[in-house]
Amino acid sequence: MSEAAIEFDVKCDAAVIAKTVPTQRLIEINLRAPQGSRRETRPDFNLALVLDVSGSMSGDKLAYTKQATAYLLDQLRERDRAALVVYDTNVRVVSEMQPVSPEQRAAMLRRIDDLQAGSMTNLSGGWLEGCRQVGLVQTTGAVNRALLLSDGLANVGITDREELGEHARQLSQRGVSTSTFGAGSDYDEHLLEVMANQGSGNYYYIDHPESIPEIFRRELEEIAAITLQDITLIIDVPPHTAIQIPGEWRTRQADGRLQVSIGDLASEQQRRLYLEVLAPPSEADALEIHLLFHAQTPEGREIQRESTVRFEYRSADEANEILRDAGLLDRYYRVSTAQVASQALRLEREGRRQEADRLLEHQLAAAMPYMDENTARDYRSLRERVKRGLDQTERKQASMEQYRIKRSKDKDQNS
Repeated sequence: MSEAAIEFDVKCDAAVIAKTVPTQRLIEINLRAPQGSRRETRPDFNLALVLDVSGSMSGDKLAYTKQATAYLLDQLRERDRAALVVYDTNVRVVSEMQPVSPEQRAAMLRRIDDLQAGSMTNLSGGWLEGCRQVGLVQTTGAVNRALLLSDGLANVGITDREELGEHARQLSQRGVSTSTFGAGSDYDEHLLEVMANQGSGNYYYIDHPESIPEIFRRELEEIAAITLQDITLIIDVPPHTAIQIPGEWRTRQADGRLQVSIGDLASEQQRRLYLEVLAPPSEADALEIHLLFHAQTPEGREIQRESTVRFEYRSADEANEILRDAGLLDRYYRVSTAQVASQALRLEREGRRQEADRLLEHQLAAAMPYMDENTARDYRSLRERVKRGLDQTERKQASMEQYRIKRSKDKDQNS
């Protein structure tokens, strides 16, 4: 794998800002992971499979989940480790974390076949136990991840969305990531997305039970192809300058630095991030924002890239008249509008349709001049549906689409 193949491109919408008034500018950061070499070089896996076996999982959902779990185990190597945790009202460790030897694989497959649906949904208990199992063996360079599948609302244990998101953030900082899989129409899509975003993993919406094996396959193929791990963007924020990042990334700000955790990227996978910069007025010649990209390869090699964006101070008239990059503005408004749409869908889910409509109205007024007609039509349609109210399936489909846009994911990446 060549480090030269790593793309870290930085550009701004316009390089001129005003001396006398605050100026809003945008920075676009484009990341692309290098192409992987041989499949044999994939990172080792330390995986906890955390499966909902509450009463609502009976029938096809549980049958296809068993099939998906068996497929996943068949793809693991002897140096990989796996644990199986199931939850309904109670949490049960079906198989402790250990290497996937042929004997252990056979034993796990027998236990999977014996699983039966139970009662309530102790999502937090099952997930935290799965993360604990991963933490017992986590190693640098390996994929240390809990794969959480649920088809219902968390109604036992910790149920607060923000609290679970905070736990996911803390676990990710300690090296244990989380991917979430929502099956059917009854789970909280915003909860599972928050957990995946804060947990540096992926979120999947599974609309039909028969899709469960395919979605598990996609997750496994992605993590097997990882070529960059623990990707972090560090931004030196100049005094009196405000920087916001749409897209619901995990961030931390302290001592004049803004740190963005991007997680892992598979071979040739791309992510785009946008910095909303509010530059202060000044008599200085320029404002400079320094960016540091840091990651490591599965082999443990550290990689860094640096870039500095320079904005020149001019008169307010010159700053207002400068030609801004239309393509960048179009791409930015896709992401920022997707974030606002996600917020509106959360409000709509809570029955706060008027607030959701006002939020979309304000965002679309700003974004429409830069959007192509097809995108604009889609968001006008979404606004109308938000005003009348969405059913569970519509809401999940709409939320999934916004998630893909925020995370620069292709439509075919998730089902």
